[in-house]
Amino acid sequence: ACEELGVSVPGDLSLVGFNNAPIARLGSGLTTIEQPAAEIGRIAGNLLARRLCGEALAPCNLRLPVKLIVRGSSAGPRSSAGAPGPCPEEGQPMD
Repeated sequence: ACEELGVSVPGDLSLVGFNNAPIARLGSGLTTIEQPAAEIGRIAGNLLARRLCGEALAPCNLRLPVKLIVRGSSAGPRSSAGAPGPCPEEGQPMD
C-alpha cells in the first residue's frame, strides 16, 4: 500500500510490528517488538492450574520485559524538533 501511494519505508514512514513473527525477517525486515511468549504461556498455565484447583485469585497486572529488534523498516526522525528520545539499541529491553 505504501508503494502504491509513493510512500517510502523507512524514508517517509517507519513501520514497527509486534511479536517478531517469522515473516518479519523477510526482505530488509520489519522492525518489531518481541514479547516473551513462552514466559507468558508458562505464567498463564500456572494461573489457570491454580484456579482449577480452587484457588481464588484476584485480578493482577504483570509486566514482562520486551525487546526491540531494529530492522530495515524503521529510521530515526528527520528532524530532532519535538522528536522523542533515541530508541534503545537492538536487543536491549524496553521499559
